[in-house]
Amino acid sequence: MLYYSLTNVLGNGTDLAARYPDRARAQDAPGGLAAQLLGLKDARGLPAAREAVAKGDRSDPGWKAAELARLSDPVNYVTKTAAPILLAHSSIDSVVAVEQSERLYRKYLETGLDASLYLWSRGAHGAVGLDIEAASSEWLARKLLVELAPKR
Repeated sequence: MLYYSLTNVLGNGTDLAARYPDRARAQDAPGGLAAQLLGLKDARGLPAAREAVAKGDRSDPGWKAAELARLSDPVNYVTKTAAPILLAHSSIDSVVAVEQSERLYRKYLETGLDASLYLWSRGAHGAVGLDIEAASSEWLARKLLVELAPKR
């Protein structure tokens, strides 16, 4: 199983806000995980980077974090030669908004690539469960064109 970067680091808190307002505020806060990942020291937290982008101000201290967020976005690296992808995401994930996987899935489809998106309503962030593990194994077997052992 591979994990990928958020498709929109600056927007994850916004995506989470309707369902998990406290988590969204924590994501955007100074010292929050996303701010740490981007090396953002601004006392305003992630809003500083979003403001720099909105203003188009490359001299703003938040610009560097915004640029790192753009560079870390896997959507920006999807090309016609990308391998098939399976995305699995819990619809109740309170750490990474499901919209993050949906963005990458849409980009694959827009590029004409092979993509599958499995959403499930159980499980927290990073805990997929047996149903998704089984579906992932079947997906992988189909892609590799191998026969699975008979189910017991």
